[in-house]
Amino acid sequence: MNISDTKAYIAGVLTSLKLTEKQREELASALKTWENRVGIARSKGEEALADAAQREADAVKAKITGLDAEIAVLKAEIDNAKRESLTAASRKRSIDPDILQQELLIVAGHLPGDEDKVVMEQNLNDMAKKDSAESALAQLKAKMGR
Repeated sequence: MNISDTKAYIAGVLTSLKLTEKQREELASALKTWENRVGIARSKGEEALADAAQREADAVKAKITGLDAEIAVLKAEIDNAKRESLTAASRKRSIDPDILQQELLIVAGHLPGDEDKVVMEQNLNDMAKKDSAESALAQLKAKMGR
């Protein structure tokens, strides 16, 4: 699955998730209504009516439990799809050392193909630094009388 297909899949699953969460909210509201009806019926001494309302409340609770499981599955699908798309994207990003070396040369102000010249300049710079350090050490030794 390419990245655009993965994004479309995630969008579809996300839409399903949002619809399922909305449905769960509606059922939670209905559950409160049925639980209130059970309480009212019991307070009025209508046990048969209270039992019928309790059965409805229990049915709504079962639906909520099913939606909770569905929500968990949808969230897991989204997480898996995101993880797979990141893994696929990271596999596409490979570093070609030759291209990287050429890009670094260009950034340093050189043209591609000047690798030998850059190495020679670096060696000359290293020798100059070493020579400078050795002469500074010799001057310091001379000052100290050694």
